[in-house]
Amino acid sequence: MSKAQGKVWLVGAGPGDPELLTCKALRLLEEADVVLHDDLVSDEILALIPRTTKTYNVGKRCGQKLIQQEQISSLLVSFAQFGLKVVRLKSGDPMIFLQRPISLGLLMASVALCVLVMLPAIRSRREEAFQEG
Repeated sequence: MSKAQGKVWLVGAGPGDPELLTCKALRLLEEADVVLHDDLVSDEILALIPRTTKTYNVGKRCGQKLIQQEQISSLLVSFAQFGLKVVRLKSGDPMIFLQRPISLGLLMASVALCVLVMLPAIRSRREEAFQEG
């Protein structure tokens, strides 16, 4: 009997208002076995995660990292290898920050072990200006 294949979703929490989450983002949070979230994700959005879901704060505040990016990537892969549904919940839109290539490196190397799905968020005007340069 083979073990179920895990999935990792990179989900954007958007500008922080739970009403601005996409329907898919909300569904993924409700169905996840594990959520690794940034420190800047709002308490209102974190309150949408069921209490039975394992949650880990892996963010940084004022440059102080709770955990290194390589460790976060290793956790994502490890949880997925156990067949779990894993959400990496990023504040804002995870597609515009520089960590994206770093986050994806280890996951892409483990593509045979898990499925990676990226889900962008609704952006604030400030994020749009940042991306446009």
